[in-house]
Amino acid sequence: MSFKKATTGFILIILVVFTVLYLSRKHDTNSEDKAMELLAKLNFQQAVGYFKKAIDYHTANNNVLGKLHCKNLLVWCLINEREFAKAKKLVKENLGECLSKLGKLNKESAYAYYLKSLLHRYNLETDLALENINYAIDLYKLIYKKRARYNLEYNRAIALKGTIFCLNYAYNKSLEYLNISLKEIKRIFETKPSIYHFQELVNVYHNIANTYILSDNFEPVIPLYTGLLKEHPSLLNNTPLLYASVIYNLGASYSGINKQDSAIYYLKKTIGIYEKEYGSDYYLVAGAYSNLGFAYIQNKDYKNGIKCYEKSIKGRVKVYGKKHFNVVKSYIRLADAYFHNKDYNAALINYQKSIISNTLGFNKEGIKFNPTLNLEVLD
Repeated sequence: MSFKKATTGFILIILVVFTVLYLSRKHDTNSEDKAMELLAKLNFQQAVGYFKKAIDYHTANNNVLGKLHCKNLLVWCLINEREFAKAKKLVKENLGECLSKLGKLNKESAYAYYLKSLLHRYNLETDLALENINYAIDLYKLIYKKRARYNLEYNRAIALKGTIFCLNYAYNKSLEYLNISLKEIKRIFETKPSIYHFQELVNVYHNIANTYILSDNFEPVIPLYTGLLKEHPSLLNNTPLLYASVIYNLGASYSGINKQDSAIYYLKKTIGIYEKEYGSDYYLVAGAYSNLGFAYIQNKDYKNGIKCYEKSIKGRVKVYGKKHFNVVKSYIRLADAYFHNKDYNAALINYQKSIISNTLGFNKEGIKFNPTLNLEVLD
């Protein structure tokens, strides 16, 4: 073989290798873009895989900031998917890496503290949640200085602090923080309208609504959401999952003020959207079925109420496992429905299932072998 031919062949091999590397690099770069597109649609489930690819890409290219940014966003997705154990492990690892490689005065470090606080909040660990959100807020103040109060990340952290006060039953203090956040995030959205800013705005509306709902004050929630639907129809229609989250809370609020027909209408629409996107065995679908079941029961439609609760339990057991307070709550509601429908044996069985879900040692196997009820006493 001549030197010329060998050289030509070698150059071709190099070109092929570089082409493969370029296409691989381009594919991995696009992973982050694709993940962000999915976040804009609130499709956290699919975004997880793309963020993992983006993290691998940034790791291979020694892009520390890009890697840690994507890891933080991966934690955000895992929290929204209720993958709390995975999220807890990753946020601990990521916070340590952010602090050691970027230092405290960095947005990713502050965001990692925010995510850690959010996890503690979901676990009802309010003291730890407050401690970590205060770290995040202090860091944002140091990073942005006088501009902090106009900043999106800072106001998102202020909103989270408001929701933590809500869990401590400090509803007025919660609303104070949430309204501060709402004012600034609304201004940011109006100045720079984008789907991401709109999502942040809707999230604050949700948190304000949840504060009212948890304080058994459903009345203010209805105009909050109907106003949002009237003001931003196109943005909500173009983001079905965001629209579903709005009408879900609207339906639950109508149920809270005993307007069950309106509640049933909105909750059925919510379930239609969620099932189309996620299938039937998903925590949001299970939650919506639970609320729909409650609305039917309040309307004394026990047959449909029971069907909804059974679907809710199936979904919640799949997501949370058998030993979880959401599963316990669902069994109690189903038992109540059977009781009101005068199916006392079925009620007893489901009350016992709620006890089994809430304890380790109660009659795990033979539910039906527990004593039957004396129906004469109940009548």
